Amino acid sequence: MTFHIVVHTKDLIHMLGLSSSVVEKRNVIPILSNIKLEVTDNILTITATDMDLSIQQQLQVQVKNTGALTVPAQTFSEIIRKIPDSEITLRFIAETEQLEISSKNCEFTLSTLPVKDFPAMEDIGSAHHIHLATKMLAEILEHTKFAMSSEETRYNLNGVYLHVKATTPNMLSAAATDGHRLSTSSIDLGKELAAFGVILPRKTVQELLKLLKDPNLMDKPLDIHLGQNRVKFTCANVTIISKLIDGSFPEYQAFIPENNPNVLVIESKILADAIDRVSTITIDKHRAVKLSYNEKTLEIHASGETRGIGHEVIELSNEASYTGAVMSIGFNPRYILDALNALGGSVITMALNDSSSPTLIKSADHPN
Repeated sequence: MTFHIVVHTKDLIHMLGLSSSVVEKRNVIPILSNIKLEVTDNILTITATDMDLSIQQQLQVQVKNTGALTVPAQTFSEIIRKIPDSEITLRFIAETEQLEISSKNCEFTLSTLPVKDFPAMEDIGSAHHIHLATKMLAEILEHTKFAMSSEETRYNLNGVYLHVKATTPNMLSAAATDGHRLSTSSIDLGKELAAFGVILPRKTVQELLKLLKDPNLMDKPLDIHLGQNRVKFTCANVTIISKLIDGSFPEYQAFIPENNPNVLVIESKILADAIDRVSTITIDKHRAVKLSYNEKTLEIHASGETRGIGHEVIELSNEASYTGAVMSIGFNPRYILDALNALGGSVITMALNDSSSPTLIKSADHPN
């Protein structure tokens, strides 16, 4: 088995774009800086892993000889991206244990490492199986990922909680919190599932969203298999296997306010643009904007100590309205902007109780 194939450059570039970011750039274990290339029949399989997360992709290619090898992910990706020709030949040179990369006018050789040292991508079994449209999972992850914690001491919050509740067995839900803000989103699967709850790690969520939003895959169905401590996502020719966070996610439902009587209705973009402008004056140490509500206007105010003051007034008319008590409330502008950006350009409601209680933001387009 000598590994010798011809592959379309743009197809290979696309696959490497999905797999290369899984590989950690600084690895104490040399083999984990490599990706595995394996050819069987007419299929090229590319696998990348960091031991916690693995991604495997398959592509039909022109095969001259089957075989397997591993090459440095970053260097290999950079070379392939810079080759201008439409086809590339990849051939293993047994004498030097190198991969030869050649096209019409280019030729490179890359060192390889033994395939036997590359971690195996084992199957996980399946305690739960979910079959759904790719864009459905993408939607609830997009709505929640911004609130994931990045504090290492709160490892159980360093991801998105994917779950089905016993009380709503037809709803697949995602939730994330860093202790300062909480985001939740649910979709109706149209069928009932047994209750479960798993925490997807931050990196898994980020890499999974690349897959889910890939133009070649976003209209394809997705299969999710949940094992004891790992999860497998399969979509068309791509498989992702990830470890789960071993911890319990807080019972978040109790923290969602239900009776906030003061309500602002406004286009997400109008509010986001105004907060973004005014918050320019703030400094990182004291990032805060004050929102003052009454029936006629919404005023946004910020102070930047030595920098100066920012102030903007939004007139409330047909496009926007506020019903409730006159009040002022302070926010970290980044927290509001993250939420508004996650909801896109829809009309949102901002429901308040008083100036010291949590505010609930919801989207008219995405009521769940």
